[in-house]
Amino acid sequence: MSDQDGIRTAPTDQSGTTLTASVTASAEYTRTFKWTIDKTVNPEKWDLFRGDQGVSLYSITVSKDEGTDLAVITGQVCVTNGGAVATENLSILLNLAYNPDGGFENVPLSDTARVVDLSGMPIIQSGASYCYDYSITIPTEPVDYVVPGATYKVTADITITNHSGHLGTPFGPSPSADTILPGTPTSIHGSIEVTDTNGVLFTGITHTETLTYEKTFSCDSDKGTLTNTATIIYEDDKTIGPSDSATVTVNCNILNVSKTATTSYTRTYNWSIDKKVSEDDINFADTTIITLPIGGIHNAYYRVSVIPMPVDGNFMASGTITVTNNAPISATILGITDEISGVGPVTVTCQTIGSFPFVLAGGETHICGYMTTPGQILDKTTRINTVTVTILNYRFSYTGNTPEAIGETSFSAQANVIFSDPTEIIDESVSISDDLYGTVGEANVLDPTTQTLNYKREIGPYSNCGNRTVVNTATFTTADTGATGSDTATVYVKVPCAGCTFTIGYWKTHAGFTGNNPDLVSKHLPIWLGTPNGAKSIQVTTPEQAVAILSFSGDASNGINKLYAQLLGAKLNIDNGADPTAVV
Repeated sequence: MSDQDGIRTAPTDQSGTTLTASVTASAEYTRTFKWTIDKTVNPEKWDLFRGDQGVSLYSITVSKDEGTDLAVITGQVCVTNGGAVATENLSILLNLAYNPDGGFENVPLSDTARVVDLSGMPIIQSGASYCYDYSITIPTEPVDYVVPGATYKVTADITITNHSGHLGTPFGPSPSADTILPGTPTSIHGSIEVTDTNGVLFTGITHTETLTYEKTFSCDSDKGTLTNTATIIYEDDKTIGPSDSATVTVNCNILNVSKTATTSYTRTYNWSIDKKVSEDDINFADTTIITLPIGGIHNAYYRVSVIPMPVDGNFMASGTITVTNNAPISATILGITDEISGVGPVTVTCQTIGSFPFVLAGGETHICGYMTTPGQILDKTTRINTVTVTILNYRFSYTGNTPEAIGETSFSAQANVIFSDPTEIIDESVSISDDLYGTVGEANVLDPTTQTLNYKREIGPYSNCGNRTVVNTATFTTADTGATGSDTATVYVKVPCAGCTFTIGYWKTHAGFTGNNPDLVSKHLPIWLGTPNGAKSIQVTTPEQAVAILSFSGDASNGINKLYAQLLGAKLNIDNGADPTAVV
């Protein structure tokens, strides 16, 4: 027998427990769309010079399928144990029926689909209740049982083996619930948006289409391998869908520029000359006085010094400029300039290039030259020489159209301009001649000992008294340019008509053993210098002693030696007949 709730009851003579139950049902009808994404880029590689740009086109194709329909009935089976003992062997099996034509028909379910999961509470204790969730997917095989707008009935067969009146036999209530399947499916993932790591966003996409955008690459900000990813985001629930990536490789190139610097300059020696004369080979000056007796001879000693003064000039710098394009693309060269610090621009000559602009193909090398003009560099200061090669920059496009000129970029190289030794030496040697003596020697800048020449010339004899002037000129002539210079020295010759007053140099060279002069001293000896036999007095007895005293006894800085020499010279002159009144 059964009560009004569809609960079967057992005869009262059996003890156990009793169950009450209810079921809910809610039908959902959805159509889920599947999307795929494919991303490409054109071109995938750019070969650029620094300063160039390349524009690639990204294409993102999103494809939407026809959708997959799914009809699902969900609900709960709620069971209450109204008896005094816990349930035994609780089981809940679902049955499904529908009314496509007005009357209910069973819908076949698999054994797995029918079983309700009881793991949440497999045993219901006395007086307790528990609701079990279920979900039934309406099958489409072997017959499509999904009928929009149809009514579906879910029946839950609930059994235990300790139900009152049915101990040992599965028994229990079988509540049911109806639900109507919606007439149209609810769309899931029907629209998407596409995000891109390049910062691009596309929204409101509802069908298969190809999305495109442009991306500009520049060597100033992009180089190497650049990977970019586009991702589908489902707009209804903001979940992330599939993604795809594309890669662009940007190769940044430079022009290889190098240069050399060679210097040259000329060193010209400007010479000066200085001529001196001495009557005693000691005290040289521009002039000297020699006193001779009639018929007498005395040497005049000459010293000629030539002094080289180097003057550097004609500074020049030159070299080569090598420009190599190792890139797989051509370079449009707008110009090549060269400049030396502190000097300014230097003329560049490129015979192989001709006029600018000039296209330097990939793998080609061109060599130019540069040279300063005379007078452009004024001294030997070390400087920096910089060459600058300027190219035209372009903006290239995936369209393959003629590239757009967008600016200029320069590449440079440097070399030190260093002046070391002169490359040409002018007038490094001179010949020296004397108008009364002839050629006297040669001098050069490498050997300072050659730059001073000493020679002598006899003055006299004269057959009558009187004063005479002997002017003597020395002249140098340079070896390369023939430049000349000269200087004179003058000897004033006195030939007294009476006794002569001679210099100490005269007496020193007329002692019979110096030069070729006769001994004119011995006949005047002995001579006392000072009081005879005095403490500081000296008796001169030999020509050798006289020459030693006249030579200041080897120490011209000693004042006493100078007095001895002057006194001896005066007494020799007096004894030779000179006027003694000048001697105090």
